[in-house]
Amino acid sequence: MISKVSGGGSFTATANKVVLTDNGVSVTCSTQGKTAASTSTGAIPNGTQKDALPLTVGMIKKLSFSHCTGPLGMVTTKVESLPYSLDVDSATSSMGQTDVIISGIKTSVSMPDCSFTVSGSAPGYYTSGTHTLTLTATLPVSPLNNAELTVSGVSGCAIC
Repeated sequence: MISKVSGGGSFTATANKVVLTDNGVSVTCSTQGKTAASTSTGAIPNGTQKDALPLTVGMIKKLSFSHCTGPLGMVTTKVESLPYSLDVDSATSSMGQTDVIISGIKTSVSMPDCSFTVSGSAPGYYTSGTHTLTLTATLPVSPLNNAELTVSGVSGCAIC
């Protein structure tokens, strides 16, 4: 696979809402005032790269979550193991969309009497025309690799 990036450089990304759901239990981070639910920064340098998919085209250097709540109250997150890789995982479709994977994720999550770790990789796609990265399991192109977040190290968390 050959990947050509033009117009690259540093980026800042924000999300108005982030929802992590596992077995019907959700943690939701929401924007409040001028503070986004999630903010990240990184870089996608210009250039042409050739390798097997997934192909790393950039790095996410900082990531934070704000105003998060879960079934047991306020949630605290600690993002670990940065930077994360931003990988291309498909050819670009006729709609200008390319599957991506954010890999190397590791985040500790805690709320009253409950803690766990979320790790793995998150699937999504990039739309060239709008310069938008959407993280979702529903992808416009059939992915070549599975991206999946897992929950482990659960302590407490007895939710009735």
